Amino acid sequence: MQAQQPAGFRPRREEGPVVEPEPPRGAEAQPGPPEELQETAPKKVSLQQRTVFQDLVVNTRQGMEHVRCSKTGSEGTKVRLLANHFRVTSRAQRTAYQYNVNYQPGIEGRNLRTALLKHDKIGEYYIFDGNSLLLPHELREPITKFFNTVGNETVMVTITFSKELAPTSPDCLRFYNILFRRILESMKLEQIGRNFYNKREAVEFNSDPKLDIFPGYVTSILQYENSITLCADVSHKLMRQQTAYDLIQHTSGETQERIKKKVADELVGSIVVTTYNNKTYRVDGINWEQTPRDTFEKSDGKRITYIDYYKKQYNTIITDFDQPLLISQGKWKKGQKDTTREPIMLVPQLCMLTGLTDAARKNSRTMQALAALTRLKPGKRHHELEKFINTIQKDESVQKHLRRWDLNFDSNFLSFSGRTLTAVTKEDIVKTHSRHGQRAATSEVPLLTTMSLTHWLMLYSRENRRAASALQDKLQIILPQKGIKMQPAKISFYFHGNIQFHHSLQRLFLPLHCLCSSVKDQSPVLLWASPVAPARSPACLSLQQQHAVLVTVLFQVQVNDAGSYLTMLRRETRERPQMVVCVLSNDKKDRYDDIKKYLCTECPTPSQCVVAKTLNRHKIVSTISDKLAQQMICKMGGALWKVDTGVKKTMFVGIDCFHDTVNRQKSIAGFVASTNDELTKWYSRCVIQEAGEEIVNGLTECVAAALKVWCKNEPSRPHSVIVYRDGVGDGQLSALLAQEIPQMLAGLNDNSCPDSLLTFIVVKKRINTRFFAVSQDSLDNPESGTVIDVELTRKEWYDFFIVSQSAPEGTVTPTHYNVIYDKVCLSPDTVQRLTYSLCRMYYNCEGFIRVPAPCHYAHKLAYLVGQSIHEQPSGLLSTFLYYL
Repeated sequence: MQAQQPAGFRPRREEGPVVEPEPPRGAEAQPGPPEELQETAPKKVSLQQRTVFQDLVVNTRQGMEHVRCSKTGSEGTKVRLLANHFRVTSRAQRTAYQYNVNYQPGIEGRNLRTALLKHDKIGEYYIFDGNSLLLPHELREPITKFFNTVGNETVMVTITFSKELAPTSPDCLRFYNILFRRILESMKLEQIGRNFYNKREAVEFNSDPKLDIFPGYVTSILQYENSITLCADVSHKLMRQQTAYDLIQHTSGETQERIKKKVADELVGSIVVTTYNNKTYRVDGINWEQTPRDTFEKSDGKRITYIDYYKKQYNTIITDFDQPLLISQGKWKKGQKDTTREPIMLVPQLCMLTGLTDAARKNSRTMQALAALTRLKPGKRHHELEKFINTIQKDESVQKHLRRWDLNFDSNFLSFSGRTLTAVTKEDIVKTHSRHGQRAATSEVPLLTTMSLTHWLMLYSRENRRAASALQDKLQIILPQKGIKMQPAKISFYFHGNIQFHHSLQRLFLPLHCLCSSVKDQSPVLLWASPVAPARSPACLSLQQQHAVLVTVLFQVQVNDAGSYLTMLRRETRERPQMVVCVLSNDKKDRYDDIKKYLCTECPTPSQCVVAKTLNRHKIVSTISDKLAQQMICKMGGALWKVDTGVKKTMFVGIDCFHDTVNRQKSIAGFVASTNDELTKWYSRCVIQEAGEEIVNGLTECVAAALKVWCKNEPSRPHSVIVYRDGVGDGQLSALLAQEIPQMLAGLNDNSCPDSLLTFIVVKKRINTRFFAVSQDSLDNPESGTVIDVELTRKEWYDFFIVSQSAPEGTVTPTHYNVIYDKVCLSPDTVQRLTYSLCRMYYNCEGFIRVPAPCHYAHKLAYLVGQSIHEQPSGLLSTFLYYL
């Protein structure tokens, strides 16, 4: 039965593991492809793991002559480091044997498939991923058959020889990871999603609703530079003491439709864990028309109700037969975006809610208390991982599994040397605007590139008048200090209805008079105005010394909704102001989206939205106003600072992807490129393509457009183009080499830049590797600028890690960089220094960020378009950082 798609899907709140929708249709069940494809269509788990190991055999380094002998740098101060990796000190040195497994009739659940393998013909020791079987010995026959029973049904199991695996085969590592998950299960850890957690050591956290915090581990076994290692990191799972059913039951409202909307606002986009098999799903909708009484068709063609299915399959009883069903559409699979998929239907009573509520996220005290429990400092994280590896070494059941496969792990953390690069300085502040050797406050420093703020608009509602006035007052102080020409002297009028100006002001304030007439019946309106020309009338004596500045208008919106803001915007942006500032009562997404969409498409204008509550924090309002001023300046084309990257005549490009989770039919790729040698001017463009598509098509046009803008800003074309590519998953290096890099090269060749050299660097933020700096008797976070290009890199790659940020709390997360194409022939020291320098070129943060600025700009652009605009922004904004 095809579930009805509810209108108005909400954006997903978090990224997380999602189980794919599978038969039986319409019901949540263990994954399984169609019967006739079971031998050739592996499970999702297998696919994801295989991509990791496929990457290992993509040797991108072999074509780079300049790093064939060595890819390690020498610049910086050496520092001793530990990593959360443990060497595999021994492993099987004999051949293993892989077999395919088939069941007749077909069996859906992996646990049940595993149980049916128990037979004397196989033996006790094997590794099974749901489809493939790995044995340390060869079976007597190439095809082995036997029978087992499940309930009253007899199942024939057929095991067919596939291939021999050498001890060095990447597939062996894949099976070792499966084996290690069995080891974690033997340690009484429970799998929730992809990771394993210890429910026995759960910590109750007081919030509304209450949470259980499960400590757990993330693990992987992979080949690195000189050895195979076990990477282990601490993880935490936040489980609410509340089911989706509880939330539905406790939601109240004036009407049934209002209740449904409230429930959808809370549930859609959240992650739930099913109580019967600990799998995670994302809620994409609620079907109020279906209940557990409804039936669905199983893979064998028989129909069954949800009530009976869960009773027979999991011995789970559903008590409320009238509750609605949750819809999970599953996650896009690479190469399967056009495949028709039935949604998974979930029973709310059997779904535990995870994560924090929106209210909890906005509560600073709650977040601080939670961070104290989950953001472990280096010493604490090291201690927890030390306990973990010691348990593995001492647990007899664990050692029994390991001995059978000749696996053994070192008890010591991996130790090696890293290097800390010299801190990158911002030239405008440190070199140009220092006072007697002391750095001046940021708000008092003139900017690198300034402009005049002469024509801008501010919108706010009645209750936010004080916040808007406070912001206006602060901007009048801050902007002149930054070199921005903004007239501080203002005339203000408070009035009801229409007002007649003195005849001497008629010409001067004619635009305002028209506005007053148009809002005759509305609430009091506050107007701030500067003269359009030097005033000569006696009525304007206080303005005689002011320079020519265009009108600045602040007006109230009586109704605090998106429609009122849009109405005023359409009326007052006809003359295209430089900037629009909206002071909002709250962070309602629909209002924000409507404002941004209008100002990015219909009336292309840089804009700044701020919640009034933020401006009411009197102790830090000056700091907030300074940040807002910087954002406004950047969005209008100003430059705050620059850094010396060490390379000249080079265009830097950032590419990132965002998947549109609102209508699930678009993926947005953000493309951002520097368009001058100082990296103070940028060009941006979006590529909107098919759902779930991560490889970008359309880069040739993006490069061509960026080069045209470059040639307007510089006398000659760039000598080289360096690309930082984020947003690609494991197993996609080959696709980048085959598809995206040729597009980039074509864009250069088609625009008379055949001599421009290209470097392409893949950026990976989601990694589990952590580094600890050893300092006397304690462990600390590595300093900003720490580079690691030994031990945990890979021989086949020209790769390295950089810790660019300083972490005041918790353990810092490094970023991994992989140079997969390099015709510029960047030396290790050059590419590492360059990458680190670019991490300080993001204008929204004075310090360092985790990734190079062009990469993060591309992320911000793709996120804004994917979350709020949902269509191509106007090309008139392409040279502004309007997406900050």
